Amino acid sequence: MDKISQLKIYSLGIVANNKKISSKNIEVTPIEKAPMLSGELSDNAMQYNSEGVTASGAAYSTEATISSTITASWLRMSCSNRETAPDVRRGETVVIYQFADTDQYYWATLLDDVSLRRLETVIYGFNANPSDTTANSSDNMYFIEISSHKKIMHIHTSTANGEPYAYDVQINAGDGCIIIQDDIGNTFSLDSTQNTFNIKNADGSVIDLNKKNLSLTVPETITMKGKLLVQEFAQVQTTAQTTHTGNFTNVGNYQLVGGFGGQIAVSRAATVMSGDFTLTGTFTARSLRATQDIRSPSIVQGSV
Repeated sequence: MDKISQLKIYSLGIVANNKKISSKNIEVTPIEKAPMLSGELSDNAMQYNSEGVTASGAAYSTEATISSTITASWLRMSCSNRETAPDVRRGETVVIYQFADTDQYYWATLLDDVSLRRLETVIYGFNANPSDTTANSSDNMYFIEISSHKKIMHIHTSTANGEPYAYDVQINAGDGCIIIQDDIGNTFSLDSTQNTFNIKNADGSVIDLNKKNLSLTVPETITMKGKLLVQEFAQVQTTAQTTHTGNFTNVGNYQLVGGFGGQIAVSRAATVMSGDFTLTGTFTARSLRATQDIRSPSIVQGSV
C-alpha cells in the first residue's frame, strides 16, 4: 500500500502581526481550528494562573501562556529561487501546513492580498557555482534584489562559473543615485541630487561632470583627432609642457602669467594671434620681427 505524505494542510490562517523584514516566521491564527474567535486578531498572549490541591492534600499553583496564534515558518512552495519570505501583514490569508502530528507549522501565501501590503523586500538568487560543495552566497550566485524598504533595486553577478569579472548595478532611489561597477575598480555613477556624472576606471582615469564643471584626469595621454578643434574660453591656463605641431590660431586675448615652468614648442606651424598677447614673465627669442611697430618704455622709438 502506498504511503500518503504526512505533510498536510492544517488550516487556513489569518496573519496576526506584520512579518519582520529579516524573518521567515509569522504569528498566525488557524481560523479553522478556532472558529469561535471574535474581534480583531493579534499575537498578544495572555497569562493564565490556576491553583488547587492534589489528591494528597498538597496545594499547588500553575501558570500558562495562552495565545490564539501559532508560529509558522515560511514554506517555499514552487519558489525555490526566492531567498526572502513574502512580507505579509496583519489580516492576510495564508495556508498553514503541518507535518504529521508534530508542533512544527509552515505557511504559504494563498490569496492575492497585495492590497494589504505596504513595503516589501524581495530577493531572487540563482546558483552560479558548478561545484556542489559550497553553500550559496553572493560570491557564487547571481541575485536580484528589489526593496522598497531600502528604496533600492540591485543586480549582482559572480565569477564562480569562470566569468572574468563580476558586476553590480544598483539604483538607489532613496539617495537619488545610480551605480554600475565591476570587481576590478571600474565604476560609473550618476548622482541626481548633486547633478554629478562620474566615470572612473581601475587605472585612475576619471571623467567627472559636476554641476557646471567638467574634470578630465588621466595618468598618461589624452589624444584627440579630427578636422577642426574649436575652443571658446574666457581664459586659458596652461601649467605643463606644451608641444604644438599644427597651426595655432587664437582670436581672443592670450595671457601668460609668470613663466611656463616647462616648454612651448611650435614646430612646422604658423601661430596666429589676432587678439592681445600679454606676457608677465620673460620672453626669449632668437629674433623678433614686427610687421608694424614695437612699443615699449624701455625701447627707443625707431631703434629696432
